[in-house]
Amino acid sequence: MRCVVLLTVIGCVSIARGQAEVHLANGAVMKGNVVEDDGAKVKVALIVDGDTRGTALYTYDQLAPQTIYRLRFNKTEPDDVKGQLELAAYALDNGVFVSARLSFDLAKKANETKKAGMEQDIEKLYARAPGVVLGYAKKEIEAKRPLMADQYLSRLCELFPDSAEAVEAAKLLEEIAPNSSSSRVESVEKKPGGSSRTAKEAAAPAKKQYDKAHATRRKALGETKNSTQATRQLEAAVEEFRSAQKLLDSAMKKEGADSDLAAQYDAWSSRVREDIVATYVDIADLYFARQSNQNALKAVNEALLIDKDNSEALATRARIQIAMSQSNKWFWAPQVGHHGPR
Repeated sequence: MRCVVLLTVIGCVSIARGQAEVHLANGAVMKGNVVEDDGAKVKVALIVDGDTRGTALYTYDQLAPQTIYRLRFNKTEPDDVKGQLELAAYALDNGVFVSARLSFDLAKKANETKKAGMEQDIEKLYARAPGVVLGYAKKEIEAKRPLMADQYLSRLCELFPDSAEAVEAAKLLEEIAPNSSSSRVESVEKKPGGSSRTAKEAAAPAKKQYDKAHATRRKALGETKNSTQATRQLEAAVEEFRSAQKLLDSAMKKEGADSDLAAQYDAWSSRVREDIVATYVDIADLYFARQSNQNALKAVNEALLIDKDNSEALATRARIQIAMSQSNKWFWAPQVGHHGPR
């Protein structure tokens, strides 16, 4: 165990010195590496066009929660039960849910290994989580941001299927489904002008298949008590998303490079990829929940083949590998740019 901790600490130190981005509380993103951190302020070596160009100082008050979590994570031993539990609570209360899950799992595993006697604290945090996530989802709905609300509600149904909050979340998912679908394809709805067919008309078959895939995924996440059936439905959703992409590719080939659709193609394709990655993470979580760790690892690796830097996929893989006790292989640094569940 001591060797594992040492390896992880070395990894923490190197990564603390190599952050590619620093997110600020005002929404700005600074490209650069943190070179100093005294717990109250950080010094960032700014990067412009691949080269270091000066430095900037930021107090912790100026930093976004995901950056603060990352900095604190790099200073906390992985087997520090209290420290990881405090990190999990901080991440939960500040909407960095993937990071909350990672620190929670580290705290839980360390508590079991060290017999630290903090079961009650761990249970309290776990019990509080559904209400916090639901609260964030409702705020997103009020702010008319259905995509983020969909992400929060979907994870809530998946991770806490027996909670009262999950029942409410499932109802809210159905209510916001039309708005969520519209937001996902809003780039295709726009008409830049200059062709005989709008992007909406050209992409109609792809949109229909895309909506079908989301309906399948939504149904699966509402039925996670039957984990095996839900997994099959999610796998079907992946294929439906892939089919939507093929239909989009076909439409793009037919419409040509000067069409309205061409102006929106990259945005659409990016959205489909994001949804496929998120669905693979869903599948991994369901396998993980029933302790089918090899299948869970396979599913999350499929997600990482599509997006190797996806924060939630990386965190999910870490959680799986923690459970598989491959501690010398699983170390993962939470991504500074993550804003919550995908």
